[in-house]
Amino acid sequence: MKPLILAIAGSPRRHGNTEILLDQAIAGAEEAGARVEKLIVAEMNIAPCTSCGVCLETGLCSIRDEMEEVYRHLLTCQAIIVATPVFFYGIPAQLKALVDRCQALWARKERLGESLREERGHALLISVGGTGGSKVFTGVRLTMELIFRLLDMEELPPLLVERVDEKGEILKHSDSLKLARELGKKLVE
Repeated sequence: MKPLILAIAGSPRRHGNTEILLDQAIAGAEEAGARVEKLIVAEMNIAPCTSCGVCLETGLCSIRDEMEEVYRHLLTCQAIIVATPVFFYGIPAQLKALVDRCQALWARKERLGESLREERGHALLISVGGTGGSKVFTGVRLTMELIFRLLDMEELPPLLVERVDEKGEILKHSDSLKLARELGKKLVE
């Protein structure tokens, strides 16, 4: 059976720079023989965490929405790609809601002692920032490192592209497009 890769498009802007890179990584993964499930977070009904505490006791979120589908994919995929733009040194609100709802998985693993997966997987972060500087990706990287660790995913070196802001501008960065495709293939190896 082909390995399953979960590709999460975290940008609220469809078909922008981040999603273009994600699609290149998906193409590489598919060329290497993977099945890919792509989720467009901005088009999903995922409510923010209410901090009700139910998951701390049960390991399950009390909110019933499309996050239930995300949980299934997170727990069954062999690899994950998260693609996100940088918003004020962090991730967009839509993706942040998904990340915060992973509290239920944290509770399952850390509070209730359950194993989330049978085998360690691999993860890739793709991020695009409109500005540059030594700290532009710090918040994004810290957030995603925690999620990847929670999911027992070994992270590949991330693809971080700074100073790309206008929609479609990434198409002028052939090296980044090529690297995204290569990293997608590497997730399958």
